[in-house]
Amino acid sequence: MYIKNGHFLKVLAISAPHWPTNPSDEHYEHHLNSSTPFSLQNAIRAAASCALSKNGPWGNSNWATKEGLYDSVFMSDYLNETLSWLKNRIKNTDIIFIGAMSISMKGAIEVAKFIKNFKQEIFIILGRKHTLETMFVDKSGEFCVLDSSPLQQMKSHNINKCFDMVVSGDGEFIIKSIGEAIHELKKDNVDPKTYIDSLFYDPHVTECLKSSSPGDWIIAALNKDNEYIFVSEESPMDIDKILYPVEIFPITSNFPVFNCDFTVHLYSYT
Repeated sequence: MYIKNGHFLKVLAISAPHWPTNPSDEHYEHHLNSSTPFSLQNAIRAAASCALSKNGPWGNSNWATKEGLYDSVFMSDYLNETLSWLKNRIKNTDIIFIGAMSISMKGAIEVAKFIKNFKQEIFIILGRKHTLETMFVDKSGEFCVLDSSPLQQMKSHNINKCFDMVVSGDGEFIIKSIGEAIHELKKDNVDPKTYIDSLFYDPHVTECLKSSSPGDWIIAALNKDNEYIFVSEESPMDIDKILYPVEIFPITSNFPVFNCDFTVHLYSYT
């Protein structure tokens, strides 16, 4: 394990499950379903690139080796498998990223509740498709939060306040920057319960987040039902500066409905 100093950052990343448990039928996986969390891998690739190159705070994390990184990123369609994986890795964790589509939001909530019941101070960041579609800036420049947004659902007390931060939009660089900021807060012995105040209101921290996080993104949080919102300046991303997921993560999926070698997903948006 690579540790430059005593301020080690432990991070996990989970693609939220959308079924409570896997069927007992041994043929249940015979369908077009990938176990590779490609969307989540895309969101964390800037952080992973820094970690593997031993660059900055991420170089002092459990992602600094390929073995540590691969063991820290997980996807299962089933909640029971996700919690079983998490139980063996959650100890001493600082940050957990959860990616969720709308169909897997219930699973994301259950995973977050499990984490908070284990240790309240673990910082949970929710992102990906559902947050992108429910929290955005519209064409007129107005910030919009739909009723189905996790931020609004927590504010309305329809769900537990189990997510410390919600990220919408281009996650690559802002996720890297949030991890770096939390590493510095941890190094300064800042109480994890006050991380939100520092991330949104400490001028030094917010300036670092803004200057080091290109892309079109929004981060949001709640504190005593007060919304904290930070909208990016939409500076262009240079994706050539970071590795593509295929350069970082191994191929782990195939579709067993086909009796052949590993395959990949192809999508067409119209």
